[in-house]
Amino acid sequence: MENDHEATTPTEQRPLTGGRTRYGRAVVVGATVLSTSLMLQARATQHTTAAFAVASGGQPEGDPCYVEGTVDFPQGLQNVAGYETLGLPYGGILLADRGQFPELHGNMPYDVPSKRITRGYDALLEACEGGADCQDALQQSCSIIVTDEADAQLSCIEGCVESRFRDFLGADGAPSNVFIALDKEGACYYPILSAFTSTPSLVKSCVDPAFESPVENDCYDCISACLGDTAAGVLRLDCGAAPLDSGVPLTG
Repeated sequence: MENDHEATTPTEQRPLTGGRTRYGRAVVVGATVLSTSLMLQARATQHTTAAFAVASGGQPEGDPCYVEGTVDFPQGLQNVAGYETLGLPYGGILLADRGQFPELHGNMPYDVPSKRITRGYDALLEACEGGADCQDALQQSCSIIVTDEADAQLSCIEGCVESRFRDFLGADGAPSNVFIALDKEGACYYPILSAFTSTPSLVKSCVDPAFESPVENDCYDCISACLGDTAAGVLRLDCGAAPLDSGVPLTG
């Protein structure tokens, strides 16, 4: 049974918000983790609830785990993966992709681009941190349609990543501010976004079962178990969302 609400915050963020069809656009506002300080303002035609947020990009400002320069990293990673259409949420789509999103690949069957992600990951992250423009000119976007069942799958995927985050901090040489934040706060504000920029090996192992991880883990299998039979169509896309352009942020 579907919820009657649309999300107004980014997917990988906590607190989680849920809804029906969710789409939005990131707007730079301050300092964050999976983006330089980015606040996503999403279009919501109905009210918000508590579930898994689906929208674009990075975190609202104030996360002590923020990695400088990574405002466009999630979007850029989809470009590295060769997506023809952007999928919202960027990180959520990348983690959940098992070949069930042909809308993002010209409506054609496709091989999951796990190798392109793992091979291009470090260079893109380094470029972002060095001040390069990390996003592409793709304008069209599709958003996950969130139902109760989809909420459950997405939250399960989040748990697969978040529960393994600390195991990778040392191996991936996470920034010192992340360790300080964990000591003081007990957690990053948005651990999934933090995983993308502070623990690349974790994310790579979550999307590519053949990736040689420096830390033994079963993140890929964990996510596969969350998804179950992807042919059941729990995670479906709505491609009628407004295009991602660089103008005024979307509002309600």
